[in-house]
Amino acid sequence: HFKCAPAGLLQVHMNHFICGRHVLRREINLDRLQFPRQASPKAPRSINSCVACGNGGQLLCCDGCPAVYHPRCVGVSEDATPEQWYCENCLGGRFPLVGDVVWVKLGTYRWWPALICSDAELTVPFKSSPRLPIDFPVKFFGSNNFCWINIFSAISWSSLDQTGHAKARMALQKAFVAALEEAQPFIQEMRSRETQREEEYAKRLKHTDFKRIFCNNYCVPRPRPDGNACYRCHCSGKRGEDCSSSDCLCRGLQVECDKECPAGTVCKNRRFKQRAYCKVEVFRTSCRGFGLRCKDNVQAGALVIEYVGEVIDDKEVNHRLNLGVNRNSSNWYIIRLTDDLYVDAERKANLARFINHSCEPNCEVQKWLVSGIPRLGIFALRTIKSGEELTFNYHFKSFQAKSQMECRCGSRKCRGFIGPNIETERRLRKAPLKGKRLFGSDEQKEETVC
Repeated sequence: HFKCAPAGLLQVHMNHFICGRHVLRREINLDRLQFPRQASPKAPRSINSCVACGNGGQLLCCDGCPAVYHPRCVGVSEDATPEQWYCENCLGGRFPLVGDVVWVKLGTYRWWPALICSDAELTVPFKSSPRLPIDFPVKFFGSNNFCWINIFSAISWSSLDQTGHAKARMALQKAFVAALEEAQPFIQEMRSRETQREEEYAKRLKHTDFKRIFCNNYCVPRPRPDGNACYRCHCSGKRGEDCSSSDCLCRGLQVECDKECPAGTVCKNRRFKQRAYCKVEVFRTSCRGFGLRCKDNVQAGALVIEYVGEVIDDKEVNHRLNLGVNRNSSNWYIIRLTDDLYVDAERKANLARFINHSCEPNCEVQKWLVSGIPRLGIFALRTIKSGEELTFNYHFKSFQAKSQMECRCGSRKCRGFIGPNIETERRLRKAPLKGKRLFGSDEQKEETVC
């Protein structure tokens, strides 16, 4: 769609386009595009305040756009900042769209509001002017001047508008004030389009093909609690012994305390029964569909949410996997509960089904016994800040290399795919074993190592 086209999209053929993301990664030969060769874009022109909070200080610059952030605002340690770092927009390949209002920086001029134009609005002489393949045309408000710019010299309107730069500079020059006034109708139109997109996403989420449940639905006979197993901690409920630390025997064994816990009413090891979950919400990510994030700060070791769905056996798992393969499905929600039982959150589930994979996750899945019945919970591996996306490692296993799922987590430890590398495992299995002989005083021993 025209409204979805990123700025700087190149039409190589009638039905072939090249986006700026592929140009930046040098996946094409620029000589074939018949554009004048110019110097490669310089480093992005960074702004002076954090995009997230609007304050100054020690800032971390994105290597793909002018955005800057405090390390604490993006979860990066200030003591070990990476040499190269990219923001979420650059990792997801998000480019400004045609018709958006952006801030543009040229030379020593201040950041100026401009409108991203389409090719139909350009004159013939301007179209033939020198440009880079990643450049897109903009029209500066307050004048009739056009210019070719790229993502290294432009930033979204909201990123700079939140920092208060517009108010600080409105009284400096009449032309700047006139440009801001001229840009207001376009800004309102852009925000209305963004609101419409969010409503469409919310509508799609509301009509997602799954039924909301709050506890596991057993499609097989429910297992009976093991009456012979007796788990009882020794917490007295006094002097801070409220079953909230690893000293609690039941908590260490990942078993919830029952009503007869010695701690009594102060026991804090009944999170599944009390549904003491964190406040979460579903949101739209840049390149991974829907995701789940927390509304409040979450402490390390806290139960974020329970992973619920339909509990099925091996036979039903194989049946559903075959159905998914036949319809070329790429979304799987099955997690092993016991040796012969699985939890499938595809048809019936809670919001935990929206948690995405990450090679460097902030959560993990743990199996707990609650009244003798196994249940799955999503627990925080570290302190999670409000608004941060929740992720855990899927440990997805694929039986064919061609069916491996691409990973888009964007972390520094990203392997590029979800799960182990099948080709690497096959090479390790086929690698010959080397025999190493160890000589002792009494007898000769042989040890085989890989």
